[in-house]
Amino acid sequence: MHKNAQSPRIENDEFEDRTGLKPADVTRNGEPARRSWFIVTALDIPAAETCQNTAAFVDRCGLARDRDAAMVAKHDDERLTELFGRPEQGGQITGHPTINLNQRRRIQGEVWQKLNARLVADGRFLDEPKHAHGYEVDGEIETPTERLLLEIKTDNTAADVYTGIGQLIVYPKLLPRLSGHRRILLLPGLPSGVLIEAIRECGVELYSCDLKLDGEEVHVCFSARFLQLCNLGP
Repeated sequence: MHKNAQSPRIENDEFEDRTGLKPADVTRNGEPARRSWFIVTALDIPAAETCQNTAAFVDRCGLARDRDAAMVAKHDDERLTELFGRPEQGGQITGHPTINLNQRRRIQGEVWQKLNARLVADGRFLDEPKHAHGYEVDGEIETPTERLLLEIKTDNTAADVYTGIGQLIVYPKLLPRLSGHRRILLLPGLPSGVLIEAIRECGVELYSCDLKLDGEEVHVCFSARFLQLCNLGP
């Protein structure tokens, strides 16, 4: 990165160290490129995702410019820079959710949007705490008596459950402010009874929603138990 009013020139190794990004393998006439190139975004994805990925890359570049912020994020968990993520994007793209991760993410965005709409109607928001290096929580919900740390999954397979539990355990370590929150995993239906008991032993509470796909429409119905937890009416 060339020098500017914010910082002197940032060399490749500094850029990698401060942002956590790695250069892509680029060749020219069969020989490795002399300069380092970093991938910003894919182009064969919806325009909204391209914009989000580009903005995230710009955020990383800003982190590289700010040496103090980069050192904080790397060396001092008690003083991690915390950002707030952008709202999830909904909408339909091609593919089946069990085999197309982009569509699975979009369906998750629809769930996020519908829950956020319920909270906005109640004068609240579904915040998305985000670590300076890009680790992003699905949601943080404030109720009159407590705060909830939420992970949303669009399937109830063992793999989804393992991932959600891992995120709920690890994120409070990255963002210590979340350590006292109740950890909530929201699934479309419940897994097997044995897995439910294992989830409880991990200190994670399991809630469900009814998720149905109807063409380009995603219908979400949150369980009464989950709405009560969030201090929302039926």
